[in-house]
Amino acid sequence: MPSAQPTLFSIETTLNYAGPTEGPPFFGLEAYESNIAFEPHQVSIYDARPIQDQFSLDREGFTLVKHASVAAADPRIRTANVTHEMDRNEVNDAYHHEVGEFLRGLTGARKRTWAPPAGFVHLD
Repeated sequence: MPSAQPTLFSIETTLNYAGPTEGPPFFGLEAYESNIAFEPHQVSIYDARPIQDQFSLDREGFTLVKHASVAAADPRIRTANVTHEMDRNEVNDAYHHEVGEFLRGLTGARKRTWAPPAGFVHLD
């Protein structure tokens, strides 16, 4: 008999998906430097932590892991806005280094790159 799956907590939100374009899609640093028309879609986002052991980086293309971040515990992180800006400062540098080393250990990668969070749903 299969075991019962836990009920997962979810929230409803809006995500922006890229809509049709004229020609190959492109975008620059500013929103007006793009031929992509974004289309908002209401979606449910589920907290998958109760079933995190069911995901594999090799099978699903992502995994969920626990990590106690030393840099994220720094009270200055709230004003450094680490996850939304690429400004160089002590807190951002410490956070990026820590996450990079964590990901290297998790994946075996030899090199890492860092990019700001995407502002829309994409396929790359």
